[in-house]
Amino acid sequence: MSPLLYPALALPAVYDEIFSPPSSSPWPFSYDAILQTAFAKTAPDQDAAACPQPNRQSAVVERIRAEIRPSGTQLQAMQKLGGALGFASDYLAKACPSELPQDPAARLQLMEWQIEKLAEALDFVRPPLQELEQSLNDTQRARFGMPHSTAAVRPDRANTIAPACAVAPTRVDASIEQISLAVQPTDAQRDAMDGLKQAFRDAASELDANCPVSLPGDPLARLEAIEAHLDATWRALVSVQTALSDFETKLSAEQRVRFDATDFAAAR
Repeated sequence: MSPLLYPALALPAVYDEIFSPPSSSPWPFSYDAILQTAFAKTAPDQDAAACPQPNRQSAVVERIRAEIRPSGTQLQAMQKLGGALGFASDYLAKACPSELPQDPAARLQLMEWQIEKLAEALDFVRPPLQELEQSLNDTQRARFGMPHSTAAVRPDRANTIAPACAVAPTRVDASIEQISLAVQPTDAQRDAMDGLKQAFRDAASELDANCPVSLPGDPLARLEAIEAHLDATWRALVSVQTALSDFETKLSAEQRVRFDATDFAAAR
């Protein structure tokens, strides 16, 4: 039940990141999560009946209401924001896949689509959030979704800590090594293997380049940072999916059986 396949599962972590930082939830679209989800073994009968639909907008709205104590037209803006948060949840519930492909490249393609759906859902939240922020006075703005830890917004402190979404180079090499050991590529397949290795490195670089090292000061800025991070995740998925599709075409039937048996989650 990965957020990469069921994006509704990502909403609690995303909403915490926007409205209640620093979030205790890890970024759900890491390099390891991408590979584990692509190669995960699923039951044949897993379908939309199991689709999770977490609903957090009521708790988020109540938290915001307690923080800013809205009055007058701000109450209407709060209502719009609550409606947008609810609409985003419903939108992602409708994106729940009816079935999960077993092929890793096809699974990555589904993940690309789901990341797009999550970004579209957040687009619904942006206008009412912007309207609410613009209506706040200085006192309300100081209380609205500001980080509970001052260290989270101090670049000098943040830069001393490796971001949670960063990818260690050893993880990339280990991923390639695991596939290589499973497939045992021939000399004729070395170019395709090298292309796959480069795609994994490109994906890791894309994720690292958009991994925030400090926390934006207001919810709207944090939402925009998350959207940029999702865009980078989508590009990383495309890079891996394209190379993996090409690599699969080069495999023999025996190699393909071993390749399909690769399980990154089991290797952790």
